[in-house]
Amino acid sequence: RLRPTSFGKLTFICVRRRIYAKPAGGVLAPPEQAFCDFVHTAKRQGLDPASLVTFSVTNKLNLKLLERIAKHYPEPAAKILRQFTTTATQFFQRKPRA
Repeated sequence: RLRPTSFGKLTFICVRRRIYAKPAGGVLAPPEQAFCDFVHTAKRQGLDPASLVTFSVTNKLNLKLLERIAKHYPEPAAKILRQFTTTATQFFQRKPRA
């Protein structure tokens, strides 16, 4: 399911019914679900998601929603997502030094 485009190649994937959740109120997945899908897809291909991209705007993710969505993913992806939410929660709760 590889489609060449003028921007590069697009790969179409399908997730198992156990993982798939129809986006509420629209056709696009929320950022939290897209993030989980990215991590799951990378792990399925034997890749380390953290080595593929720079996660520069993760502070905009709803961590509670991310944790809830992550529970539906297989353990390899769920483990990474749990580690991410734990680290992000600790980081975003730090108080700036005076």
